[in-house]
Amino acid sequence: EYPHSLVVDRNDDLIILGTTYSTNFPVDSLSYDNTLGGAADIYVAKLSEDGASLLGSTYIGGSMDDGLNQNADLQNFYADDFRGDIITDDDNHIFVATTTFSDDIPIINAIQPVKASAYDGYLFELSSNLKKLEWGTFLGGNGSDAFYSIKLDQGDNIYIGGGTTSTDLPATDASIGPLHIGGVDGVLAILSKKNKQLK
Repeated sequence: EYPHSLVVDRNDDLIILGTTYSTNFPVDSLSYDNTLGGAADIYVAKLSEDGASLLGSTYIGGSMDDGLNQNADLQNFYADDFRGDIITDDDNHIFVATTTFSDDIPIINAIQPVKASAYDGYLFELSSNLKKLEWGTFLGGNGSDAFYSIKLDQGDNIYIGGGTTSTDLPATDASIGPLHIGGVDGVLAILSKKNKQLK
C-alpha cells in the first residue's frame, strides 16, 4: 500500500487516499467497491479521530492500474508515480484527483466519459460513508495526464492541478496558457462543484 494524501474532515476523522495491490485490503460488504479490479487500485479509507476505528474504506478502480502513474514522461520528481490528492467539503463528501490507466474505471456524471489516451487524469467524489460514488470522470487528452492536487473554496469551485503532455486538453481562449508549449506542461483547471462542468 502506498498512501498519497491525508486530510481531516469536519468531524476530525482522518481520510486517506492511496494505491493498493492487495486483494484483502480492509473493506466491508457495504463499501462502494469491495474487490480489487486490476493489479493496482485506488483506495480511500476513513479512520476515527483517535485512530482506533476504521469507519469505512473502499477500492476505486478498473481492470488496469489506477492511482499509479507509470508514464516516464510525467515522472519528473520523486514519488510522482504515487501522487494524488484528497479533500473534503463541509458535508464531509470526499473529492479526489489522481490518474488512471483503466478505460473501465467507474464513470458517473462525467465531463469526459471515455479515456482519451493511455494515462488520463481521473477525478471523483465519494459520499462521506464511502458507500456511494457521486461523480467520476476522466480528464485527459492525446498525451499523458495526471492530477496531483485538488482544492475547494467556500463557493462552487473545484481547483485541480497536475501535469500533461497532451496538446488538446480543453482550454479557454482567455486563459494564460491556451496552448500546449511542449514537453510536460503544468495544467490548472476550475470545475463547478454543483454541475461538475469545466469553468
